[in-house]
Amino acid sequence: MTTDDHTHLGDLAPAYALDCLDTDEAAAFARHLETCSLCRADLLAFHDVADALLQVVPDATPSPAVRERLMTAVGRKSTVRRSAPLPAARRAPRPLAARRARPVMAVVALAAIVLGGLLLALATRWTAPARAVALLPTDAAPAAAGELRFARSGAATLEVTGLPPLSADRQYQLWLVVGDERDSGAVFSVDAAGRAAVPVAAPRPATAYERFGITVEPAGGSPGPTGERVLGSGG
Repeated sequence: MTTDDHTHLGDLAPAYALDCLDTDEAAAFARHLETCSLCRADLLAFHDVADALLQVVPDATPSPAVRERLMTAVGRKSTVRRSAPLPAARRAPRPLAARRARPVMAVVALAAIVLGGLLLALATRWTAPARAVALLPTDAAPAAAGELRFARSGAATLEVTGLPPLSADRQYQLWLVVGDERDSGAVFSVDAAGRAAVPVAAPRPATAYERFGITVEPAGGSPGPTGERVLGSGG
């Protein structure tokens, strides 16, 4: 191995580790590895870095749209790799600066992809509900449905559909139940279509509550349930 060989081929180690080289470059670098202990050591280090970066992001199932885009991209790459190479006389030599920039860009691109995936995973984990509770209808409102969502951040929301609109002197009230105690979580009205989405004031952690219910109460709410139950969960 000459110093010139190492100068020209050594910069390809990151791209070789990521399988980003074309056929000729990969073959040339593989031959170079047989006689260059420095590049062999560099290649092992780059493999370790690539593996470590990939392990940072937790496993996740891509959505159908993302899966389709990935498979399309892989198909295009496979088609390019299967294409016959240009004759040697027509292939222009790549400038040295471009050859050196390519592995650096490959590593930067990999790091950006991994970091983006990590941020997406963290954002999903933070915004996904820590607890979601379905509220089932009673005979008083058979077309109604509801869901309580308690986020990891501590925020809670209630969404309901299909509840009959009430007169101006009546409102719905959400009850959060633990044992024989009932905390008022929200007092609300629905729109003409019977829908509402309201924040919930939960004085205790979400895991403390055993049951949930919604009743019809006087406008402004009651200290405890007095009216007809329209939605509920648990016993």
